[in-house]
Parts: sequence; C-alpha cells; structure tokens
Amino acid sequence: MPERFSVRWCDLSDNAGQKPSSGPEDVAPEAKEPTIEAKAKQDLGARLLEVLAQIEAERTRADDLQKKMLYLRADFENYRKRVNSEVEARSRSHVLALISDLLVFADELELAVGATTGGRGAKRLKAGVRMALDKLYKTLEQHGVTRISSRGHRFDPRLHEALERVPSEAVPEGEIVEEVRAGFMLGDKVIRPSLVKISCAPTKEEEREGVKLEDE
Repeated sequence: MPERFSVRWCDLSDNAGQKPSSGPEDVAPEAKEPTIEAKAKQDLGARLLEVLAQIEAERTRADDLQKKMLYLRADFENYRKRVNSEVEARSRSHVLALISDLLVFADELELAVGATTGGRGAKRLKAGVRMALDKLYKTLEQHGVTRISSRGHRFDPRLHEALERVPSEAVPEGEIVEEVRAGFMLGDKVIRPSLVKISCAPTKEEEREGVKLEDE
C-alpha cells in the first residue's frame, strides 16, 4: 500500500514545474503577403482612378472650349448684323438722296404743266410733260416710292406739313383742302411730307361775312 502512494506522488512532482503544452489552435498565424492577383487588382484600380481623373479634366476643358466657341459665334453674329445694318443704312441714304433730287425735278415739271396755257403747241407741251411725269412716278413706284394721299384726307402730322389754314363751313375742320406740294414715302419711311392747306372753323367775323371755301 505505501508503494502505490509514493509512485503517484512522484508522477505529480515531476510534472509540477512543466507548463501544459499548447494545442494547434494556440499557434500564432504567420503574416501573409498579398498575392499577385491582389497586387494586379490594386494597380488596376489606381490606374482606373487616374484615367477617370484625366477624362474629367478633358471634359472640363471641352466645356470651356464650347463656351468660348459660343461666345465667339455670338460676337460674330452681332458683328455681321451691325455691318449689314451699316451697309443697308448707307445704301438707303444714297437712295434717299437720289430720290430727293428726282422729286425736285418732278416739282419743276409739275410747275411747267401748271404754267402751260393756251395754244396748240402749249397743249402738246403740257401733254408731253405730263407723260414724262407719269413715267417718272411709275418708275419711282417700282422702286418702292409711293405718293402720300393728301386732298380729302384728314391732316396727319406724320405725313403732312400744314402751309396754311383755310376757314370753311363746308369742309370738316382738319381736312386737307389743297395739296401745294406732293409728299412721298419709301416703304414706311417718309421721304418728305406733303405740303398742304387744311380747313378750319371760320371765326365769328368770317361767319358774318359768309366766308366759305371755294371749290377748285
């Protein structure tokens, strides 16, 4: 009996200073290096970000160039319109000057027609001048020059210039009773207004004297 007890005591004493052995799960794992595939993915991702940044930069540059192009196009369009307007205005000014000179010539012919009286030769001269005037007016009309209507129309300060006011009971006040000089327009622009006489209400003294407009 004593021998069995001592053997067990020895076994315990021999193992008393020893640490228990650790199992496989207690071994610290070794650090793993990234694989070739992982490195390739990292490089590809970095390259993709770089390419996207370049694309964004080019897109911004393209937007800036497009804006500049639109500004240049707008500036050119404004310049073209301004040049065309100046050319048109200059051309119109020359045309108006020519028409004004022709109308002076027409005025002289009208005076010649009005001053021609009596005799067969005078009648032929008057007919010839009248024919020349009609041809001149027709030519002007073909180029957009029209005569302003005056006699029998209401006075319009945009189209007419009043030379004299004629008292009348028969004609409504403000109506044109006589055209002294014809007026003309080029399109919607007045080249020169008609020089006219307009009716007005007679004064009380004129009414007492029976002043009326004489028909021509």
